[in-house]
Amino acid sequence: MKLDPSKPGTLVPLDLKFKGERTYLRGTDMIDAVLTFFPGLKDISVRFQKIPTRQLVAVVLNEPVSRSDEMTALLRGRLNEYKVSFGMLEMSDGEPPGRYAYDDSEVIANAEVDPGSRFAEMRRNRDFSTIEQCVDLHKALLVRCFAHADIHWIFSRLEVSGLPAEFDVLSLRVTQALGRKLVRSAIALDGTKLGDIYFSGVLE
Repeated sequence: MKLDPSKPGTLVPLDLKFKGERTYLRGTDMIDAVLTFFPGLKDISVRFQKIPTRQLVAVVLNEPVSRSDEMTALLRGRLNEYKVSFGMLEMSDGEPPGRYAYDDSEVIANAEVDPGSRFAEMRRNRDFSTIEQCVDLHKALLVRCFAHADIHWIFSRLEVSGLPAEFDVLSLRVTQALGRKLVRSAIALDGTKLGDIYFSGVLE
């Protein structure tokens, strides 16, 4: 399906599914779904506003973008000469999301985490996308660095130059921690910084 990301109002069907036993749609799948349609997207910025439990559609937005309480997430990027923005909206009707098997621990099976230096590293796992590996490794890092059993870590923001599929080693280092409110970590692929990932902690 060919879509025009420069035309406001263009609808991008996402057709997402619940991962494993989750009862919400995961941010990694939102990002991967958009990249399926627009694989050349660069300078990617994603901010999540709420956790979706119904099927989503991405809508191409006008620039400058005004935030809306209706949006689940706002994804921005650059596609060739265009700056593009997508608002993720929950659909009030349509088929409910399906479900597929997913084991977070399998994604990061070869990871090494050093809570003392707040650093984690893993070799590329070819069975999963780049953003899945970033998110699952970051969650594992935070669980080890901030050992509070009653905190659930949520992927809240991403700022990267791109999400290349080819690399050998992914590494993350915590660079800022505002208690459990917000933790920022630098992402590097093969030693070169890609950008930053942010998680927020909520009490379970």
